[in-house]
Amino acid sequence: MHIKKIKFIYTKITLLVLIIIFYSTNTQALVFNSYTIGDKIKNEVVLDKRLTLPLSSGEWEIVEKTNWCYYAFCGKYLEIAKLSGNEIVEAYTLGFLDTAGKRISDVNVWLYETMFTGKHDGCYKRPEYYRLELYHKGATINCMIIDHADVNKELFNPDDKTLAYLDAKLIRWIEDNSIEIPKILLVSNHIFFSRTVSSRYYGVSYGINPKFFNGPKIKFFYRR
Repeated sequence: MHIKKIKFIYTKITLLVLIIIFYSTNTQALVFNSYTIGDKIKNEVVLDKRLTLPLSSGEWEIVEKTNWCYYAFCGKYLEIAKLSGNEIVEAYTLGFLDTAGKRISDVNVWLYETMFTGKHDGCYKRPEYYRLELYHKGATINCMIIDHADVNKELFNPDDKTLAYLDAKLIRWIEDNSIEIPKILLVSNHIFFSRTVSSRYYGVSYGINPKFFNGPKIKFFYRR
């Protein structure tokens, strides 16, 4: 998935409306640090002081958490899932890369190449996308993609083999907990970056198992 490209950046049958609520309190920023893999959360998930996502009712589990820095750049990444028994019902992947206002020209080139020239995914029209919405002006990007994911292929045989290792922790969680993964997830991917708002490049991916949302019987289990 698009978010896999930096391992932070992974619909219901009708258009998914992704609600992103921006806050400015330091209390919100501290919540991320309190998360531990295996924790159960409800109501909302907090990435940083700007990004909080409301969650559907029920218990969600922290599946993966990463917090890193490399020279001037830092990032945070969370993956959470809601289960019914051992089946995935819904999942969120959310994260950011903080560019810190450094190396602006290099960041601009990287953004363009990542979003618009990728061989396998990107914010441009592709036949497997159900819907693409894009605002792009200068280095500002606001992109939403709705499509479906062949989960087995994404995890074990992704198109971009150079990024396959990024799902190692997720695969281990699936295997250690005997999780039954759906053949197909309906997915929305959202990417947002604007220096007038923040130096952080945000990515959010949301997927649902159609089995739990009155979806029709799936006839095909691969992209056509």
